[in-house]
Amino acid sequence: MKALITQREGVDKYGSAVDSLESNYIKYFEGLGYNLVPVSNYISSVDYLFEELPSLLILTGGGSLPGWCYEPVGSGVDSPCRDRIEKALFDKAIQLGVPVVAICRGMQYVNVLLGGRISVLSDLSVPRDIGKEHPIQWEKEILMVNNYHNDGIFLNQLADGLYPIAMDVDNDVVEGFISLEKRILGFQFHPERSISDLSSGEKIKN
Repeated sequence: MKALITQREGVDKYGSAVDSLESNYIKYFEGLGYNLVPVSNYISSVDYLFEELPSLLILTGGGSLPGWCYEPVGSGVDSPCRDRIEKALFDKAIQLGVPVVAICRGMQYVNVLLGGRISVLSDLSVPRDIGKEHPIQWEKEILMVNNYHNDGIFLNQLADGLYPIAMDVDNDVVEGFISLEKRILGFQFHPERSISDLSSGEKIKN
């Protein structure tokens, strides 16, 4: 199964624009049976990538979104090439019915592209420390997930047509959403990174 996967936009020590992709994504999705095709942020068009229809589009995490995506509007971090390519990939996938998995920043961007907003997760009722696991409500179960994000989606910011499947109920923050109609699955946490609670990790993977 072929899966398109997006990458971070960056600059190397010589000042040249570069793409980067964490090895954890490769190991995780290859373990699920996908042959990954990393997509550069600097191609002129994504159309040729869909000539042979992929089985999946993966929008990865890492980095922040532009300031206009936030509520209230903030400074954000501009990655204009990545934003352009990810929007083009997302639009094409929805048009052709290709399933989308969106992780962390990717999940936030999908929410914004569909009309929602995000916020900096400061002053939460129950603080969540970066790098430390915390509980979420996944349907009727409590699972432990990792935490590598400063931004997120409060429930009242969720775009129309997206439905929460996992919540940080203490803070009213969406940790996972789905759209059956558009074939979208989003995770705020990182399923490709380790989760010390093995039971939670296996349930999320499955």
